[in-house]
Amino acid sequence: MSGRQVPVVVLSRFTTFVHNASPYFTPPLDIRAYSGASLVAWRGSLNGSGANFDIHFYESMDRDFWTQCEGDQGGTITANLETHYDIDFSKKWFRVAVNCTGTNASVTCWTQGFLIRRER
Repeated sequence: MSGRQVPVVVLSRFTTFVHNASPYFTPPLDIRAYSGASLVAWRGSLNGSGANFDIHFYESMDRDFWTQCEGDQGGTITANLETHYDIDFSKKWFRVAVNCTGTNASVTCWTQGFLIRRER
């Protein structure tokens, strides 16, 4: 079973976000059995004035205090292009944060990929 990949959908196709004052966080995912993830994120065109969209990856030991994953390469995603992320886990819980800001801003996106089983 070592190195086995398990499919995961973090944000389903097609999820729409409308201007939010603070990031939207996905529900926590228990990642004790996994050493990392290989994820792909996509977003469509941004709508609205001064619209911005970014994505980041967080982990936690207790679901109260969250830190960005080691080497988090998240950030702005280019419209209509898939962006690949390899993430290493060092804690027990994982979640994704997306932020859509600007006047009347909105965007459609998705994130999916594989969790990598931890070697035993």
